[in-house]
Amino acid sequence: MASSSLSRRLGLGFAAIGVAAALLTAVLVNLAFGSRFDTYLEQQRDARLQQIATAVATAYRPGDEWDVQELEQLAPGLAMAGAEVRVLDAAGEPVWSTSESTASGMAEMHRAMSSTGPLTDPVDVPVTVDGEQRGTLIVRLPEGSVPVADQQFRSAINRLLLAGGIGVAVVAAVVGLLLVRRVTRPV
Repeated sequence: MASSSLSRRLGLGFAAIGVAAALLTAVLVNLAFGSRFDTYLEQQRDARLQQIATAVATAYRPGDEWDVQELEQLAPGLAMAGAEVRVLDAAGEPVWSTSESTASGMAEMHRAMSSTGPLTDPVDVPVTVDGEQRGTLIVRLPEGSVPVADQQFRSAINRLLLAGGIGVAVVAAVVGLLLVRRVTRPV
């Protein structure tokens, strides 16, 4: 009777330690992955900002002139990205804005249809042409603009971590119970 109680308690102890270790490992890996994934998303956001700046820089003409017609042609693409962009010249004077563009309604409609949430705080992005800053962009991107593929990747990793944690916990519990029986049988 005492041997059975001892083996049960030892088995449950081993199983609890195995389950706790597996779950703790899964949580720590998830936290580490989440941090790196957030860094990846930040790099993606910075790349989008740089793409916008590069596209806008094509509308700059030598002699400190901005081609508003060319900026207007960029408006539909910016609207589809859900971005709100203001262009300032080198002196900080407003040149053009998506909110004053013919595509401004399209941007709002796109954000509403894609449920990307409100716009983030404005980010200043310098526009350089021939190595000199010719203006500044003030860009606001949709808050929830994490691409679907990235969201699916993160969900898949979380499911794998959960399945792995449960699998390791079950294996740890079974091995723990087998070891306990082997140790307590002679007692």
